[in-house]
Amino acid sequence: MALPESPENNVFGDLCLGHGETILVVEDNAAARAAIVASLELLNYRVLEAENGKVALRVFAEHREDIALVLSDLVMAEMGGKALAQALHEQAPELRVVVMTGHPLTEEREMLLEAGVVAWIQKPPELAYLAETLAQACAR
Repeated sequence: MALPESPENNVFGDLCLGHGETILVVEDNAAARAAIVASLELLNYRVLEAENGKVALRVFAEHREDIALVLSDLVMAEMGGKALAQALHEQAPELRVVVMTGHPLTEEREMLLEAGVVAWIQKPPELAYLAETLAQACAR
């Protein structure tokens, strides 16, 4: 028997859920990408995928009007997150980009902001923090 949809039966608790926005996930590790995609779908986002920045640019060109936000790994072969953010910012300055990294950010922060990055997430992302960060970035 399915539970009725009501605030009392919200299995997501206080998680910030999306409103069906489309997010382009760019991650070169297939297992990590699959986990992020599954998390985003649970959070009520539509998801497009790319395994690196070059592929992401092609996906963006095909779905530009649909994509609300890009969630990208920072360090990837072919084209990393910083170069991707810069290329996307040139094409669509209003597009919000959030980067994920397993490394601490130091002097890169200013460069990322200049490239159009609105937030960064430490990998692996904790679901509640991922949900909150994306909700805030989509609302900008």
